[in-house]
Amino acid sequence: MQFLAKQAILAEYFTSCAHSISGRKTFVSIKELAADLSAKADWLMSHLRAQEWLTNSAGFSWFNGYYDNKGLRVEGDFPKGVRMT
Repeated sequence: MQFLAKQAILAEYFTSCAHSISGRKTFVSIKELAADLSAKADWLMSHLRAQEWLTNSAGFSWFNGYYDNKGLRVEGDFPKGVRMT
């Protein structure tokens, strides 16, 4: 599932329960829950490998670890040199 689609689902959830959490419980299949969590973990690892694996101009690679408060990547090649934490 695409990142924006996930954000839309999360926003809809927050809106739906902002003022009306009932406290009711429901049955959840352990097998379905485990499969759902496993699929989410697979998506996250795939996303990290595709979006956060950096290779700088010298050929060194590492995972990006941070974004600033504006949502900009902090690590990688920059005019004043390489940033890596």
